[in-house]
Amino acid sequence: GLGDVYKRQVHSFRSVILQPDFWVNFLWKRVMGTTVLSTSLSTNLSGTVRVYAHAGAPAASHHNVVRVHDHEHDPDALQVGLVAVNLANDSASSSPVSLDVSSLGANRTAQVWSLTAADHQPFGGRVLLNGVAPPANISDGQPISGVPGRPATQSTDESIVLAPLSVTFAVSYTHLTLPTIYSV
Repeated sequence: GLGDVYKRQVHSFRSVILQPDFWVNFLWKRVMGTTVLSTSLSTNLSGTVRVYAHAGAPAASHHNVVRVHDHEHDPDALQVGLVAVNLANDSASSSPVSLDVSSLGANRTAQVWSLTAADHQPFGGRVLLNGVAPPANISDGQPISGVPGRPATQSTDESIVLAPLSVTFAVSYTHLTLPTIYSV
C-alpha cells in the first residue's frame, strides 16, 4: 500500500541536508514559549530589526535546550524567550545594533544563540551558530537531541549585540508580569 511506498522512499535516502532555516525552526521550538508577549523597539531600529517575545514552556519542551542557572535556584520564575531578526546588512557600521534585554530582570542570566550566514553569504546554504558550523546533514537517521555547541551566556543587564543579517535567540527566567497579547 501507500505506507509501504512511503517507507521505502524514506529509507532509501541516506542523508538529509539541513538548510539554514532548519536551525531557525529548531531553536524556535526549543526556546520560544506558547504565550505571545508585546514588544517594542526604539524608532531607529524599527526599520531593520524585528523582535518577538514568548513566555512559558516551549512547544518542544521535551527537547528543551535551555539550562539557565537562575531557574535552578528559582523554580517559580517564568521562562521568556526572545528572537531578534536583524535585517541590516551593514557590517562596517560605526554603531552596532544592540538589543536591550533589561526587561528580563536585573541580575539575571540569559543564554544566547546567534545564527549568521557562513562566509558572509546571506543567500548561501550554510549557517553559523554562535560562530560554529552546525551539522549540515543527518546521515544516521537519528533525531538531533540538542543544539550543537554551547550558547553564549550573558547578564540581562547588558545589551545583546546583533550581527548584520542575523537571527538571534535569547532566553532567561524572570518574575516580571508581562502583558499578553495572544496565547496559542
